[in-house]
Amino acid sequence: MGDHPPISPVKAGHNLHGDELRMYNMILRQFLLSISPDCVSCDLKIKAQAKFNDITMNFSYNDSFNVEPGFKELLGDKLEIKKDFNHYNALKGKKFSNVQMKVVDK
Repeated sequence: MGDHPPISPVKAGHNLHGDELRMYNMILRQFLLSISPDCVSCDLKIKAQAKFNDITMNFSYNDSFNVEPGFKELLGDKLEIKKDFNHYNALKGKKFSNVQMKVVDK
């Protein structure tokens, strides 16, 4: 929470219409977001190096995914939640041999 508590709705907005209803919904939504848990995400970075004769090539892959949706559940976005990402840790420090690669022009 910031320097002061959020603007809080104090009663239901049953008799509101037009701009008043839109303002009430915005305040209610922001209030609910402010008291919701944080979204937990994981940043994944994979770096690989391949050597062919005298040539060294570096590859990298970056990804970010949500582990716990937190406040983002209230935003209405469709979130993919990955609960099991330990298989990425199994790749850490591994060396692979006999990897086949081909170059594709696009």
